[in-house]
Amino acid sequence: MQASSANVRIGVIGLGQRGKSLFALLREMDGVEVAAVSDLYEDRLRQAAADAQSASHPVPALYQNYKELLAREDIEAVIVASSWTSHAEIAIAAMRAGKYVGSEVGGAASIEECWELVRTSEATGVPCMLLENCCYGRSEMAVLNMVRQGLFGELIHCRGGYLHDLREEVATGIENRHYRIHNYLNRNGDLYPTHGLGLPAACLNINRGNRIVSVASIASKARGINAWASENLGPEHRAARSPIELGDIVTTMMKCAHGETILLTHDTSLPRPYSRAGQVQGTKGVWMEDGNAIYIDGASPAHEWEPFDSYLERYEHPVWRRFFEGRRQGRPRRDGLFGAARFPGFREVADESADRRLRYGHLDGCHGAVRAIGSRRRRAGRFSRFYERQMDRALRIDAGFDVRYLRAAKPSRDWPTGGLFVRLFLLFDDGDDDPVGARGPGSGPAVRERKIEAQLRLVLRG
Repeated sequence: MQASSANVRIGVIGLGQRGKSLFALLREMDGVEVAAVSDLYEDRLRQAAADAQSASHPVPALYQNYKELLAREDIEAVIVASSWTSHAEIAIAAMRAGKYVGSEVGGAASIEECWELVRTSEATGVPCMLLENCCYGRSEMAVLNMVRQGLFGELIHCRGGYLHDLREEVATGIENRHYRIHNYLNRNGDLYPTHGLGLPAACLNINRGNRIVSVASIASKARGINAWASENLGPEHRAARSPIELGDIVTTMMKCAHGETILLTHDTSLPRPYSRAGQVQGTKGVWMEDGNAIYIDGASPAHEWEPFDSYLERYEHPVWRRFFEGRRQGRPRRDGLFGAARFPGFREVADESADRRLRYGHLDGCHGAVRAIGSRRRRAGRFSRFYERQMDRALRIDAGFDVRYLRAAKPSRDWPTGGLFVRLFLLFDDGDDDPVGARGPGSGPAVRERKIEAQLRLVLRG
């Protein structure tokens, strides 16, 4: 795609609570023109036109069918802010239409949709970015910067979650045309993992040489929504009488390939203040979101928490306008799509785990390498544990760098024991794909590549 100095012409699909706020923000951005909006409900479209007019901004074209918006050749990028279960369908259609995609969380509703997002982006060459805003929070960016600079030492454990009292929003969902209630009635698992998982994933280099290898979720009983609805809406209200499938507290444990653990909490059906329960802990210190506290071994008073504010000022980084700058400069986005596929992929495994009593699920993190080798077994998607361990070792060559490409030379059968021998070339990008530009000196759009060879013996099953 060619770089452009003109305004980026954007389409916004979905004008609910999040879409409406994004529409307002985009109208105020330099270099961005919201040329069209789409929503199923006519009243939301009328309100969008009125909002633009009252703010003295151009009124965008209005569509009830998002496919009509995508058919416009002048639309360069789209923001997908519709209901959860429609994100992947719309994002895939947008990529096929040649539009850059920014998809609100969670990105996809099934493992198959995750793979279809990946396949479509690879086939079309059009990037897709997950709009997980919590990765770009001021505190999160500062903590990631501290991790990159080694202040926490070697990371051991991270925590995160979505802890938000949504009882009223969920209980009145049908009256307010909010889709969330249907998920609470029919699913049991971590419905909203990306807010809490974004920072741990960035700190632990998930999809950048590390990966989540197992997930186990357990869910509590469900009482909070029914109790609130009965007390506030009356015992005969549908939200008071309908059985809620989603447990009030869903706890998810994850193990990473390099040995770290992650603990994630989904807590939206009980009274509480808002929190994302962030924690990053390593061999030299720990940061806790709740309490705004930090402890650095050898720097903090012995056995006493310090306020995080002074560290925040010292290590904070500016927010990068990566999505629109990428479109204007013609730079592809490589990191966002695999995040869009990884996070909801975890969600489906977590749902299954919570529903089946601690059933563990394995998430394949070697997509690029598996594609590169090109054997019949690769197409079947079944490699041995030996291969996975060796690939992990190769990716540990420099865990602080992003694996940009995985390319294999022609396989040969010259290994003495008859295994398949492949030489992989790993090209690393040490700046452009940092999710928040927080790797310290040298981070940002400047790209430097290094070429590293890794020789692997691959033993195929069967």
